[in-house]
Amino acid sequence: MSSRSSRHTRQHSVLVAALLCVTLSMLASVGAHSASDGPHLNACASRVPYYTAVQQEHTRLFLDAMKVSIPALASVWTCNNFCAHEGVECTKAGLKLRLDSGALSGSLPEIPESIDGPSVVLTEFTFFGHGDNLKGTLPASWYQLTSLSSFVLTSSGIAGTLPEMWGTPVESRAEKGYGAISRMAKGRSAQQKSSLRIFRAAGSNISGPLPASWSQYTTLEEIHLQDNPIEGTLPASWSSLINLRILNLTNTNVTGTLPESWGAMQSLQVFHAKNNKLYGTLPASWGSLSALNDLQLIGNLFTGIISQEWGQMNALRRISLQLSQCTCVPESWITKKVDVTLYSTDDKAMCEITSVCPSSSSSAPSSSSSALECDGPIPFYSESQQVNTRSFLEAFKDTIEDLQPLWTCMNFCVWPYVLCTPAGVAVEITGTEFFGHVPEVSPDVDTAEVVVTKLDFSHSMWVEGDYPASWASLHSLEHVSFAYTAMSGTLPSEWGDMDALRYLDLSFTWTNGMFPQSWSHLAKLEVLNLMHLTLPDHPPDSWSHMTALRELNLASTRASGTLPASWSSLKNLEILSLSNNNMVGSLPEQWGSLKQLATLMLHKNYLGGSIPEIYNDMTALTRASLEDNRFCGCLPSVWSAQQGVSMTITAQKEVLASDCATT
Repeated sequence: MSSRSSRHTRQHSVLVAALLCVTLSMLASVGAHSASDGPHLNACASRVPYYTAVQQEHTRLFLDAMKVSIPALASVWTCNNFCAHEGVECTKAGLKLRLDSGALSGSLPEIPESIDGPSVVLTEFTFFGHGDNLKGTLPASWYQLTSLSSFVLTSSGIAGTLPEMWGTPVESRAEKGYGAISRMAKGRSAQQKSSLRIFRAAGSNISGPLPASWSQYTTLEEIHLQDNPIEGTLPASWSSLINLRILNLTNTNVTGTLPESWGAMQSLQVFHAKNNKLYGTLPASWGSLSALNDLQLIGNLFTGIISQEWGQMNALRRISLQLSQCTCVPESWITKKVDVTLYSTDDKAMCEITSVCPSSSSSAPSSSSSALECDGPIPFYSESQQVNTRSFLEAFKDTIEDLQPLWTCMNFCVWPYVLCTPAGVAVEITGTEFFGHVPEVSPDVDTAEVVVTKLDFSHSMWVEGDYPASWASLHSLEHVSFAYTAMSGTLPSEWGDMDALRYLDLSFTWTNGMFPQSWSHLAKLEVLNLMHLTLPDHPPDSWSHMTALRELNLASTRASGTLPASWSSLKNLEILSLSNNNMVGSLPEQWGSLKQLATLMLHKNYLGGSIPEIYNDMTALTRASLEDNRFCGCLPSVWSAQQGVSMTITAQKEVLASDCATT
């Protein structure tokens, strides 16, 4: 067949597919999807929804064991319907348990032999609060809770070691005859694997080594063990934790060297191990950690230089290191403006950040914050800037009491979590167990003289409260992050006045409300991440004015309506995610002009119609996720040709099929 004939056949097929798509889209748009009212979960005498009789029986027995080990629950968990219990939330995916350690005391129970752990539908366990009312150890038998995906303890009195059994394969557990294993669990096959993704036990009294057996937990995505008296070395076998994204071991007692094998942890994004007893040189193999964006190793005893291979950490945005002597950093860190903190143990001072390697064994430290005296002069800023910046920062001590014994010097540049540079003051209270909220700006503060450029509270999960509307007056503020905190309330419309803001991440918080139209004035904003908030609103057309945007993530926000065609003016956009929402309609043809777009995530919506052929003009696109929608027709011709070569496209099998025009 000639090329002309081939093109004619494809054009005819695409035309047929397009006509089919129009019809199907019209049908699909009728009542696209309205959430029907589910069963009445909270009625004490109502039937337990969702779960099988076996699951209900064993889940109820597990909760009864909780009532024995935490006696106060017996007086409040009295309903036949355990979904009505205080602190219990039932969903189709499973049961979420959230208890307050300030009001409860006791211990976590071992699973009685009469309970079949895999039939317990507990998916999330959270014991929050500030105190040590929860005693005892981590129950070894909880490895049987194969539905458990999130385990969170904060500032508890839990002691003992991390159970090695939790990481032992199912078949090995039965063979070794561990106690308190139900007869039903012993009979399970190895197909009953753990679902654990998040493990948080920061600020407790857990000691002992990091179990090598936990390397079997290949589902693990987050481990938070900061502020525990952990001992021993970093297990080389943990290199098999292929899905691990976050590991926090700050303020523990881990020792030894950084394992060479950990260079294989390709999903690792955040590793904090500050203030420990780690030593040795920095392994060159870690240069292959392509997803790593935040590495905090200051407060250890490393020697040697920074391997040039570390310049291959393409996602790196922030790093702190402590070496015996100052040294140069990879050139790529300078080029990409990586936030680097380098401290010299020998000089007891911060190092100058340069890619020019010293000719001698050491280089002179810079006059940066760690070399300054507690009540000495503050560099970089005018007297008025110092006074107003200090007044702004002092307010945080009133709302976050954990800062009071730490922020005592007159020189705020030596305070922990504060970094002073000529460009401004960065406050990074990340990955802590601090309780409290962030303050409004006092009327006595001249915000024009406040030189704070960065306020980062990410992964400090007990920082809570509303977003301060008055922060809109902080015209030096470029970077704000509350990701993975307990912040709540609505998105402040006033923040549309933050004319210097470049980075805003409020993902995985308790935020709700609407998308502020006023944020369209954020002309310098490059990164906006609102993933996993509750914003049942239409994405604003007016946000098309945020033309500096490179990354926009509105996934899992319950966003609805149609995709704004006006967003075609976001010419710098590289990553766009609206996945797992309630979006309807078709793909705007105007988006074909997004020539910088590399990643497009639209899966799990109610979108329909065909994929416009003009999307071939998205010349930078390498990843498109379109599955779980109602698309029909064919892929654009370039997409079809490059699928599996320079592009990765996921969509309904009918769209990907070679005979897509007729399916």
